[in-house]
Amino acid sequence: MNDVRSTLEANSGELDRHLVSTKIGPRGEDKSILVEDYPLLPVRRRFWEHTLRAVDRAGTAGQLRTQLCIVYDAIRRTAEEPVGTVVPADFLFEEISANLLQSGVLLREVNETIIAQDDGTPDGRLKSRLCALVFLIRKLPREAGADIGVRATADALADLLVKDLAKDGATLRGQVPKLLDELVAAGTLIKLDDEYSLQTRESSEWEAEFRNRQTKLVNDPTRMSSKRAQLLGSAVQDAVGSVKLLHGKCKEPRKLALHFGTEPPQETGHEVPVWIRDGWGADEKSVVADARAAGADSPIIHVFVPKSRADALARVIAAQSAAKDTLEYKGVPSTPEGIEARQGMETRLTEAANSLRTLVAEVVDGAKVFQGGGTERLESTLLDKVREAADASLDRLFYEFKDADDHRWPKVIERARKGAEHPLEALDYSGKTEDHPVCSAVLSFVGSGKKGKDVRSHFSGPPYGWSRDAVDAALISLFGTGHLRATANGTPLKPGQLDQAKVSSTDFRVESATIDTRERLKVRKLFQTAGIACKPNDEAAAAGQFLAKLAELANRAGGEAPLPERPDTSHLLDLQSRAGNEQLLGILNRHDELIKNIEEWSKARDMADKRQPAYERLLSLARHVDSLDAAKEAKPQIEAIAANRGLLDATDRVPDLTKALADALRMALAQAEKRYAEIFEAEWQRLASAESWHKIGQEEGDRILGQLHIVKITKGVTGTEQEVLESLERISLAAWRTRTAALPQLFADARIQADKLVEPKTHHVKLGSATLRTPDEVNAWIVKTEQELLEQIRHGPVFVN
Repeated sequence: MNDVRSTLEANSGELDRHLVSTKIGPRGEDKSILVEDYPLLPVRRRFWEHTLRAVDRAGTAGQLRTQLCIVYDAIRRTAEEPVGTVVPADFLFEEISANLLQSGVLLREVNETIIAQDDGTPDGRLKSRLCALVFLIRKLPREAGADIGVRATADALADLLVKDLAKDGATLRGQVPKLLDELVAAGTLIKLDDEYSLQTRESSEWEAEFRNRQTKLVNDPTRMSSKRAQLLGSAVQDAVGSVKLLHGKCKEPRKLALHFGTEPPQETGHEVPVWIRDGWGADEKSVVADARAAGADSPIIHVFVPKSRADALARVIAAQSAAKDTLEYKGVPSTPEGIEARQGMETRLTEAANSLRTLVAEVVDGAKVFQGGGTERLESTLLDKVREAADASLDRLFYEFKDADDHRWPKVIERARKGAEHPLEALDYSGKTEDHPVCSAVLSFVGSGKKGKDVRSHFSGPPYGWSRDAVDAALISLFGTGHLRATANGTPLKPGQLDQAKVSSTDFRVESATIDTRERLKVRKLFQTAGIACKPNDEAAAAGQFLAKLAELANRAGGEAPLPERPDTSHLLDLQSRAGNEQLLGILNRHDELIKNIEEWSKARDMADKRQPAYERLLSLARHVDSLDAAKEAKPQIEAIAANRGLLDATDRVPDLTKALADALRMALAQAEKRYAEIFEAEWQRLASAESWHKIGQEEGDRILGQLHIVKITKGVTGTEQEVLESLERISLAAWRTRTAALPQLFADARIQADKLVEPKTHHVKLGSATLRTPDEVNAWIVKTEQELLEQIRHGPVFVN
């Protein structure tokens, strides 16, 4: 054991260089287990662990039992060897190749190629071992996170092949490069940069396709330039895209506007422009010149990415693009050889992508940043340079921002909505609201009229960059103090109704006049005269209701005949066309006239409301007097009232006319009722005396009377004019005449039904009528009538009408 320890310590230099640049290279803790692991070195043990996991499709190679078996065989193989002999890494291939063949991880063609290299000579044996190691290394994952950094390079292969720590190192490092070149020349291996890979017939075709596409891209400057610019642009975007700008104490969010190209960026309004160019399309001198020419007030940030690692970048871009295009072109093969070749190309694509990411990041990390005016930012990273430059550019872009830079604007809005006389006191401002720089600018911009969204848009852009809260607070405060008029969908808003949700769709206009407290009190009293309740500071909102109320009064103070013409309201239309304080001033100027309007129109309205029903009643009565003498006197007078629009005259003629017509109609109704009652009584007596009526009984008699609607009717109460009208509405004079005339026939029909109930064969005969002038005509009529009766009586009893 001491011999082993001393030998290992003597060769520590050799051990410390094995795979030193990889994730499984020598570690400090290896010294504590070096002797215990001997003859297996810790670096090679880790290499075996990763390799077994990579090739373990069936899940057996990674099992502890299998690993112990491999280690046991390795120790047994070297047990008789002198101290200083270690297990070479390619021993693993000998142990697991059979299983790899069976699982399909190792292609038969590849295995035969590896075996064929051993021609019995020392070089042949070493070539076979090299090929076996290349195969194992190429199976290791290359994805980020799983990549351990081991590559099939000449140095790595020599490190893994060392068996005799004292002698093999220097010898192998001299032999391996030469033998690798011979294998490449023979077509057994392919060299990819500094790395080697086994080649099959299928992989040769994939390699040829890859080389062809790689050469085309290298020889196509335009396409190469496009890909490079795209990569650099994406890298810059990733590097500075996370910059979040919060401007000032109110922390107003801002954005960067990245611009690529030779032409300067256009003004973006709300965003800080970042002009990005690279050394392939421009030189640093021209970038600095453009920055200086823009001037110290320019917000444009100039970013220059120097031309560095150009050859390496072009080479890796070509490799990455060619690998990707080859994979797309060749598709997904079905043969094991094709699948192996595709996996190799996928590995190449992964490596190229990783290299490209590192290269581009390195190039972009060297970018320089210049402020307008030519000053270079000297922060440590591109992100920091752009962030600091952006902060400076914000002050250049929004040089009026300081006037509104305060986080307390929401408190101003709250105070203004509650009706505070000085809402800006929340900002520690004690002057007049309209004199504050923000409010003053808003007043000036609104002028004769602006939409809320337009006001916001204007002041959110350069040179202001004000927050929405600041702009809304100014609008709401100025509206509350009467300096702005606000309407939504044509309807004036009342104080307290305007909030931030309504600002965008609200129309604002600067009030052309102001109203003092005394004048507002006078306006409110006028409104109250018209029955319009109005609280202090609500005058502008109540003005519309007041004028609408007056318009309604005017409409009801006149109308269609017999009412007089409606009064002139042109002055109301003029007032309605105004708004805000201008409207209130117009109302004040017509104060006495409007007071008079209210009095006169209210009086006319009340009189019209009182006389209109009476006039309608008069017309209703007049429709029933056409056949009476009273109509001849009343109708001309009624027509005169309508023609002269005299319903509201000082002398009201309607009551006298109504009384005259009602008296005449009352008398006519009484006469009609009397005539009806006389005939009804006479016909009833005739029916009641009939023999058949007595025989059928009262119940059957009531049924017949009900069926024929024979009932004694009355005119009802007619004491008042309205009662007379209601009586006529129930039964008009014409209806009385009709009903009276119908009574004889109705009672005759009742007699017929009674007769038939007593004597079903009884039938009624209606004698013919005739005009008789002489005794002979009388005798002739009698003879004829006698014959008819005798003929009818043959069919049963006869009742003669």
